[in-house]
Amino acid sequence: MVVITVSCLNITALFSALGSAYVCDILGRRMSAHIGDASYFLSAFIQIFAPNLTTFIVGRSVQGIAVCMLSMTVLILQRKIAPGHARGLFVSIEYLCLNTGCGFFFVTPNEVSGQEPYIVQAVLALMEDLGTLADLHGAGDMSDPAIQASYAEIATTLEREKVLGEAPWCQVFK
Repeated sequence: MVVITVSCLNITALFSALGSAYVCDILGRRMSAHIGDASYFLSAFIQIFAPNLTTFIVGRSVQGIAVCMLSMTVLILQRKIAPGHARGLFVSIEYLCLNTGCGFFFVTPNEVSGQEPYIVQAVLALMEDLGTLADLHGAGDMSDPAIQASYAEIATTLEREKVLGEAPWCQVFK
């Protein structure tokens, strides 16, 4: 059973990888991150309350789509918002969190241990946007003028990207 639940996430992530780049091009990184975040929350919710193996597998499959979508967007967004000296730290923290979930099975060996990682995922998936920017750079104060200016700069850049339009794929190889 464990093999099935692990492999269904990997298989859906594989198929999602084939289309996620196009979704990111069409909707943009920010919207793609929102979709990945919402999908991750949905998958965690399904897995927490799964009454049977079939429902749990559906949740894992949705999580595979979310993992792929977020893997394509989060690293790029982290690179843009993290201070230069801390970018490696943020990437390391992301991968540490991704791999720490396995520890739940060994720390609390009981019937709930399989659901604890999904509870953590659901909570983390709810945090985003201006609040995240404020947490990263302004001690959580969303009214900080520097945070407001940074948020406005991001919004202006996104609008400018919309005006410039979509770049062709061949530009990647130039």
